[in-house]
Amino acid sequence: LDRPQKLNEIHFLCWGKVDASQPSKVLVEAEGQRAELTYNASDFSLSVDTVTIDDTRLSNIWGKEVYRLSFKAKHLAKKGTYRFLITPKS
Repeated sequence: LDRPQKLNEIHFLCWGKVDASQPSKVLVEAEGQRAELTYNASDFSLSVDTVTIDDTRLSNIWGKEVYRLSFKAKHLAKKGTYRFLITPKS
């Protein structure tokens, strides 16, 4: 491609309690375990969507819903590097 036509989007799915109230980080807690996903807020806007699980084969494991974290690039770029870091939290 000579020129990008559309902003890039990166998606993560997670379950448990999701807190995206602070720029550049998302906290996730499930079954007493916590993790933090960090990203560059100047590169991405974040939206969190609830995805209802109707299939009992999945909902028996994941619960009745999961969350889609959608990171949409703020700038068109032909080249670049994105960095997402997921770390356990105590």
